[in-house]
Amino acid sequence: MPKPVLIAIGVLFTLILLIIISSILTGRGKAAYIKLADVVAQQQEIVRVDNSIGQYTQDSNTKALAATVNVTLAGSQSQLLGYLVKNKYKIKPNQLNAHRSPATDSELKTAHLNNRFEPVYYDRLKKSLKDYQSNLQTTRPQVGVNGQKILDQASANVKVLLTAPELL
Repeated sequence: MPKPVLIAIGVLFTLILLIIISSILTGRGKAAYIKLADVVAQQQEIVRVDNSIGQYTQDSNTKALAATVNVTLAGSQSQLLGYLVKNKYKIKPNQLNAHRSPATDSELKTAHLNNRFEPVYYDRLKKSLKDYQSNLQTTRPQVGVNGQKILDQASANVKVLLTAPELL
């Protein structure tokens, strides 16, 4: 083979290798963004459910906990959405609603009708937060350094939320 052809093949191979290595190191693969979109969907569902509890309870502690969870998750969600926008990944509405659960709504309504709203809500919230925390941990290795920082902060926030007396 002529020398210029070998040089061109070598340059092409090197470029492909650099792109692959860059993608691995920065976590910018589409799979990483899909996992982050799933984390955002979990946040969305927890916030949605917490926003609906006012119709079921007048308990100030329950409302305060829901408000704290909402503010905390909304902050993390805003950071993740910013990260996704910066990396040119757009979440589709069906992705954002992937964790929406009519069963949760039904469960909370039934608990309210049976005068058991608070314990059922606390159990549900605790499970949702633990599932969310687990998703944060499994998603972390798949994203770049900046995404990892956001997920680490979100995980630290959930750890604090799970120490609320109502969730112990």
